[in-house]
Amino acid sequence: MLATALFISERSLQRRFKAVFGYTFKEALISARLENAKTLLAKGEKVSDVSIACGFNEPSYFSKSFKARFGYTPTQYREMTEKEEV
Repeated sequence: MLATALFISERSLQRRFKAVFGYTFKEALISARLENAKTLLAKGEKVSDVSIACGFNEPSYFSKSFKARFGYTPTQYREMTEKEEV
């Protein structure tokens, strides 16, 4: 949709985005979604609800991406934040 709005091809958008920012548009989107997920998990939201709310169609992909980014699973993170509140 962004490429269409800018009147360029998706590939051109990908190349230009990476040239400017040093990472792909998809990487930026996933990063933003994971940061949002972290906020929701810290509020005590259910992992499955957070996964869907943040745009991940597959909970397993969400968990895998979250762990790769932060070093722990969404469930582990939620439990850690719950303990900090006590």
